[in-house]
Amino acid sequence: LRVAKRIPADPSFVKPDHVANPSFYFWGSGANAPEGWRLELPDGASGIALVQPSSEPVTLVLSVRAESGPASVRLTQRIAFPDSLAVWVHPGSDLRGRNERENPEGLYGLEFDDGWRVLRILFGEAEGREKLSATEVVALRLAPSNEWSKQVIDLPELYAELGWPLPPFSTRRFRGIEYQARQVEMSLLAASSQNEVTAWFGPIEQSEQTLTAR
Repeated sequence: LRVAKRIPADPSFVKPDHVANPSFYFWGSGANAPEGWRLELPDGASGIALVQPSSEPVTLVLSVRAESGPASVRLTQRIAFPDSLAVWVHPGSDLRGRNERENPEGLYGLEFDDGWRVLRILFGEAEGREKLSATEVVALRLAPSNEWSKQVIDLPELYAELGWPLPPFSTRRFRGIEYQARQVEMSLLAASSQNEVTAWFGPIEQSEQTLTAR
C-alpha cells in the first residue's frame, strides 16, 4: 500500500528575522528537539520533546524527570528581536504563573534574555510584575488553567514600560547569511517543585515586521 501526502512548506525557514519552525512541525532525524530549537535540561535529568500535529492547535509536549529535587525544562532559540508575537499556552493546574519568591519552582511561560536583561512572562492565575533586580523582571499574565489561550507579546512595548533600552545590534547568522540585527534568546520554560514536569505549548505566530536590520 502506498499513500501520498502533501507537507506544506514552512515559510519561516526563508525568513531570517522570524522564529524558525514556530509550529514545531519539522524535526531532524534522531533529534531530541524540533528543527531550529534546542532542548535544555538540568544536569542529571532526562527529558523528551514530542509534537502532536493532529491536535488542535498543534501541541508540543515537554516532559522531564530529575533524579532528585525539582525538575525544569527549556526549549530555546536565538531569534531576531520581534515587534510582536503570539503563542498558544496551556498552563496546567500545577504549573501556573505566580510570585517567584513564594513559589520559585512552579513556573510556566516564556523567557527573553538579551544578554544584559532577562524578562520572564509567566502564565496562570496571577497578574502583575515583580522586579527581581535592575536587569531581571517577571511579568505575570492571566491564562486559564487546563485550557488553550492565545497570548500576544509586544516585546518593544514591554521594554519601554520597564525603561529598558533595546538590545544592541550584533551579527546574526542564518543559513550562510550574515547581517546586523537586534537579537534575544527566547525560551519556552516550565519548572515544578516535584522531580517530574510536563508542559504543553502551541504554535508561535509572528507579525511580518521585526526590529532587526540596519
